[in-house]
Amino acid sequence: MNRILLLALFASLACTARTQNIPDSLTPAQVRADLDFVVRTIESVHPDPWHDISRARFLRLRDSLAATVRSEVGSEAVYPLVARLCASLNEGHTHAWATPLSSKVIKGIIPVFPVLMRDASESGFTVVTDLSGDSVLHAGDRIVAINGEGTKKLFAKFLKLYGGLDAWRRTRLQNDLIPLLYAAGLRPPYRLRIDRKGQRFDVTRDALAYGTFKPRRDAWRQQHAPAAKAPDYNYERIDSNIALINVNTMEGDPGAFWNFLDTTFGQIANSPTKGVIIDLRRNGGGNSLFGWYLFSFINKKPLRMSGDVFWKVSPEVREWYRGRDSAQRARLDSGLWARYLALNDGAILRLPASAPEVPEHNERRFDGPVAFLIGPHTFSSANMTAATVADYGLATLFGEDTGEPANDYGEVLYFDTPNARVNFGTSSKLFVRPNGLRADKSPVHPDFEVKASEGSDAVLQAARAWIINEAQRRLP
Repeated sequence: MNRILLLALFASLACTARTQNIPDSLTPAQVRADLDFVVRTIESVHPDPWHDISRARFLRLRDSLAATVRSEVGSEAVYPLVARLCASLNEGHTHAWATPLSSKVIKGIIPVFPVLMRDASESGFTVVTDLSGDSVLHAGDRIVAINGEGTKKLFAKFLKLYGGLDAWRRTRLQNDLIPLLYAAGLRPPYRLRIDRKGQRFDVTRDALAYGTFKPRRDAWRQQHAPAAKAPDYNYERIDSNIALINVNTMEGDPGAFWNFLDTTFGQIANSPTKGVIIDLRRNGGGNSLFGWYLFSFINKKPLRMSGDVFWKVSPEVREWYRGRDSAQRARLDSGLWARYLALNDGAILRLPASAPEVPEHNERRFDGPVAFLIGPHTFSSANMTAATVADYGLATLFGEDTGEPANDYGEVLYFDTPNARVNFGTSSKLFVRPNGLRADKSPVHPDFEVKASEGSDAVLQAARAWIINEAQRRLP
C-alpha cells in the first residue's frame, strides 16, 4: 500500500491550472470576497454543512482568516485560506486545490522544492529522489526539519487544510506535499535536517524553476516507471484455487465492468475455487453501479446500497442541469429532476430508501467464502460498497477502517473563487448507510483488523488464510 505519490498537483496541471486569467495579486477586499463566495456556495449547495461545525463558528473562522490579510498578497496565498475554510466542515469531499500556485509554477514565477517525497508523517518525510543534480540525498533518507521547522509542526499545519477522518486526511495530503510546503510559508533556500539510518546531518537545497524541474522529474519517472500501470480492475489466482479480484476504481463504463465480472466469474465457475477475495483498498470511488454489479455475482440476499438520500436544492445545481445538452439530459431521471426543480432553493429533497431488492438470478453467482479488503483509501462509492457488505453481512471484511464515515456525502460540484480562482468542491447530497442509521459517524470497520505492512501483504495473507479455513469448515 506504500505507493510513491509523485506530485499529483503538478502531474495534472492541465486540469487544475485553468485557462482563465489568474491575477498575480489581490487586495484584502478581494480576498474577503473570495472567502465570502466560499461561504455562500457551501451554504447554498451542501445538504448538511453544520453537521460538525456550527454556522456561527464557520463565519468566525472566515472572519479570522480574512483578518490575516492586511495588505496586497499574491493570489497563491488565498489557497490555504480557502482550504482551511473547506476543511472546517470536516468531510472529505469538501476540499480546495492550489490552482493559483499551479498557474504561477507553470509560468516560472514560483520555483519548486526539488525533492520528491512520500510517506509523510509527524516523524518525517521520506526522500524518493532529489532532482538537484547531485547525490547528497539518498532514497530512503528522512527529512525531519525544513528551515528550522520540525516535521511534527509542519504536518500539523498540513492536516488543517483537509477535512474528513484522520486516516483519509493523512492519505490525501500525500499527493500535495510540495504545494503544502509552499502554503506553510517555506521558501528557498531550504535548510534540510536529514536522518539517515539514525545519523543526522544538514544540507541546503535551492528551488528549481519548473522548466528545469519538470524534465528532470519526467526523466526520473520514466526510468523508475512500473512495468505496467495498475489496471482499473483485474483477476488473478492465488495458490491456484483462490480468486483475487482487484477493483481499483469505480470510474469508467459500468457496462465494461459488468462484462469483466461476467467473464471473470465464468472462469471461476469453471475452475476449482475455494473462495474469492475482492480488494477495494486503492479504490477512491466513482459510480455505485459498479458495487451493485459486483454484488450480483456474490450475493442472493435482498439488499440496498443506501438508506435515505438528502439532496439540497440550490441555484448551483439548477445551473449544472441547465448546462447539460439534450443527449445528457436524456440519460437523467426526468421525473426526479422535475421534482427537484419544482422545489424552492434551500429545500431538502428527501429520497426515501427503497426496499431491499432481491438480486436477479445469475448463473455465475459464486456461493463460497468471499472476503473484501478495505482501508483508508476506500472512499466514496467504494466506501458505500463496503458499508453494504458490513450492514448485510454479505462477506467478511479485512484490513483497516475506510476513509470516510459510512454515512457519506457526495455528488460534488466544483467552483472557482471569483478573484484568486481557487478551485474547490463541495457535496450536494448525503447518502445514509444501508441500515438507515443516520447518526452513525463511524467509518466502515473491518471484521478482522490487519494493518498494512511493508514487503509482504499482511491483509491479503490474512484473507487468504481465512478463505482456506472457511472452505474447509463448509465441507460436508
